[in-house]
Amino acid sequence: MSVAADQGQANKLARFWPALLIAVLVAWHAAYNWRWLSQNIVLSGWDKARHLAQSLAYNSLLTPLTPKTLFNALISDTVRPPLAPMAAVPLYRLFGVSDDVGVLINLLYLTLTLVATWKIGVLLGGRKLGAVSVIILALLPMFYAVSRYFYLEYPLMALVALTIWLLLASDGFQKRGATLAWGILLGLGLLTKRTYVAFVFAPILLVVLRSPALPALWRRICGGLRVDLKDAALALAGGLILAGLWI
Repeated sequence: MSVAADQGQANKLARFWPALLIAVLVAWHAAYNWRWLSQNIVLSGWDKARHLAQSLAYNSLLTPLTPKTLFNALISDTVRPPLAPMAAVPLYRLFGVSDDVGVLINLLYLTLTLVATWKIGVLLGGRKLGAVSVIILALLPMFYAVSRYFYLEYPLMALVALTIWLLLASDGFQKRGATLAWGILLGLGLLTKRTYVAFVFAPILLVVLRSPALPALWRRICGGLRVDLKDAALALAGGLILAGLWI
């Protein structure tokens, strides 16, 4: 019984240690960044101040939160997509309006990036590669330095990492759940920053070229192509309807 119990404990540890590792790294970043933010009183540079101010503007536009105010907020900026500054609004509602509270949204992006990095490492080389990748990323100076500022690059990083993970998990677009989630992330990425396309284009092209979709499509063309307009419209809507709200 004791051997079986020890084996069960070992299996539980093997199952949950990646989540524990990521939780410890996120908690360390959160504690250190909050200490830094509470002592720093100078906001230097233009970009981060501009994006932070935009998040405050969205907070005002979404007061009160109605379909009309949501629509007006989505179309208020014709230059920059709205997702990143709008994502800070729930934090303002929960913890109050301040520049430090706005920056805390980066903890979510940090967590998502570490999780996606772990998943990518596991898919490419197993759990050890995933763990090493997460630790190296968490200790990169630029990774934790930028997390203290309201830059668009931090949510961009998270969306790119998540997109590549689900792109690999889709197994050449053969797994429907991962493929649909990947399509939704395409829309969210386009709502974050236009340069998102530059980071995901090459991985998407590689997976498309290596997937069985192209040979199957060629066989369908040679045998007489029939297009299901309903399914085609659903596939396109999954990635573009979110971005279309802003465009």
